[in-house]
Amino acid sequence: MVKSISVLIIMLGMLVSWLIADTTYVSGIINTNTVWSPAGSPYVITGNVLVNTGVRLDIQPGVKVLFNYDKYIMVKGTLKAIGTEQDSIIFTALDTTQWWRRLWFKPEAFACSLKYCRISYACSSAIYNEDTLYIGYSTITNNSADLGGGGGIYNYGTATITNNTITNNSANYGGGIYNNYGTVTITNNTITNNSAYWGGGILNYDGTATITNNTITNNSAYWYGGGIDNDGTATITNNTITNNSANWGGGIGNYDGTATITNNTITNNSANYGGGIYNNYGTATITNNTITNNSADWSGGIYNYGTATITNNTITNNNANYYGGGIYNSGIATITNNTIIDSTASTIRIQYGSIKLNYNNLNNLNPTGYTVYNNTADTINARNNYWFTVDTLVIAQKIYDFWDDFNLGEVYYRPFLTAPVPGIEEKDTNETYSLPLAMTGSVKIFPNPAKSVIRVRAPFSVDKVTIYDVAGKIIKVQKFNGSKVQEISLDGIKNGVYFVKVNDAMVKEKLVITK
Repeated sequence: MVKSISVLIIMLGMLVSWLIADTTYVSGIINTNTVWSPAGSPYVITGNVLVNTGVRLDIQPGVKVLFNYDKYIMVKGTLKAIGTEQDSIIFTALDTTQWWRRLWFKPEAFACSLKYCRISYACSSAIYNEDTLYIGYSTITNNSADLGGGGGIYNYGTATITNNTITNNSANYGGGIYNNYGTVTITNNTITNNSAYWGGGILNYDGTATITNNTITNNSAYWYGGGIDNDGTATITNNTITNNSANWGGGIGNYDGTATITNNTITNNSANYGGGIYNNYGTATITNNTITNNSADWSGGIYNYGTATITNNTITNNNANYYGGGIYNSGIATITNNTIIDSTASTIRIQYGSIKLNYNNLNNLNPTGYTVYNNTADTINARNNYWFTVDTLVIAQKIYDFWDDFNLGEVYYRPFLTAPVPGIEEKDTNETYSLPLAMTGSVKIFPNPAKSVIRVRAPFSVDKVTIYDVAGKIIKVQKFNGSKVQEISLDGIKNGVYFVKVNDAMVKEKLVITK
């Protein structure tokens, strides 16, 4: 039964709205401040709607906004769609087989916000921003962008995107988020199962992007950047980037951009080139990341075809079907203070360009593999690295260079370190000192390899012994009473390569020994 009928007809191009039962039909221009409340919900968008300049539309918690095929809401004034955690606002298609277009924020818009919204089944970028926009605590899912960019969000202005779930969106550019010449801050989001040709999860194209504390997983790109593709300026920090895929850069692709990549966990991504990171003609600063268990045809860890500074990372257990399990360099690279270990044909492949390789922990666990493979005619500076041995014959056998093919340059590896670079050590506020080399060399860990126990003999009183895995995770800590010979049980510790840290009981010196 129809409870009430109210009809307001204005000239063509103006607002047309009528209420039938509990449904409000909307089309045209909103020229006065307006509130959409649950009492009038659902609001059915029968024709395109414009929130005019200087006008505010407030949408209250619990409201449903349903769009007819190919319709949009354009905002030149202010839109505040603020739901609650218990009562969100829904924007979706009236018929999910006939998709609507977008929420469209024009340059004239002012102080617009979307919070606790659920936005789905749009076909021309669900949210298209050309001004300043806040998007928070919302679910943006099952949207697309036709042949354009930003299946979930297209930013051409300034956007803050925080605490959202952005999933199952698709586009040519930036399946989840496309920042096109804009400025965007992307924090604390879950960005998953999105797809695109470039930038499955996120594409930053000639814009400025700050990407922090997000979970970016299971996204895919046909070309660059399964998780993130950067063609602009990006700061990528404290993210978990996992199980993404692309042809170039399964986790992160940096194509002719400037990327600062810090404190991320980049794992289980895959690509043809650069399973973890692919830097192509760009400038990348890659610091303090955990880059593990990624895979590619060429370079499971990092593929550099630009300029890269690679420092203080753990790059382990990555796989390459052909070359460069850890790092494949065809550009300019400075590689310092990293732990780089795998079991591939070559852990570090120097194909072209130039490279400096110093103060790293380097190892290849493949009996027939090479830790460093120099395919250039250049002399390579690989001095002051730790090779997990002090046997020069073993080190030389793990290097492919002039001595294997006279067309190639030599890899200079001497002098080398006799103990690992202590990049994985926890910080200690106690005063420290450097032991003489002769004393550090007299610390013995035996037997090696070990099965059930290891024994530590030191020229000082031992306070504690800490065992780490190659990713820097603490496996075991054992305290002692200060004697110089100690025994540590290996019960529950799996086979592998480990770091053993020995602390002096007197001054708590962190002396790192690896066996």
